[in-house]
Amino acid sequence: MLRKLSTATIMKEAGIEAWSKFKDGETKKFLYVISGTAVGVKTGDGNFGPWTAFVGEFAAMTSDGQVFDGAKCFIPQPVESQLAAALANTDAKGIKFSLAVFIRPPTDDETVKYVYIVDPVVKPAENKELAPLLSAAGEFIKGLGFKPALPEPAKVETKQIENKGKETAKKK
Repeated sequence: MLRKLSTATIMKEAGIEAWSKFKDGETKKFLYVISGTAVGVKTGDGNFGPWTAFVGEFAAMTSDGQVFDGAKCFIPQPVESQLAAALANTDAKGIKFSLAVFIRPPTDDETVKYVYIVDPVVKPAENKELAPLLSAAGEFIKGLGFKPALPEPAKVETKQIENKGKETAKKK
């Protein structure tokens, strides 16, 4: 289990270099799918300003099928604010979600190296359990043309390796 699931942590643990320059004509790069149940929110200030983390049970899956889990996750804006507001206004035992995270090159008037794009993988009504969310994540990644190392995404379980929190998917 990783201490936190953030874009930087997931990409580093997966050994994926997503921050390189975009190729001519490339409109966006897929990073990972994050799925889970948020039951609370933590906020604070850090080196890069204020932050919001979701507390609960989460798993992230990369394009090659690596799965990382954690009890705290960070989601790019504007979804972060929307999820935090929904969590604050619900009496339920948490909010289940599955989101695909991409980056795209900046437009000429943007002064950043990349811009996050966050898309839902499943509709909110379909959010029942973490396993189906990971299954949907695997299918979504396949639909992007990647080949995750999963024989069948519906049969995903995580296995801790090297006591670092790095995980891989394996068939049950």
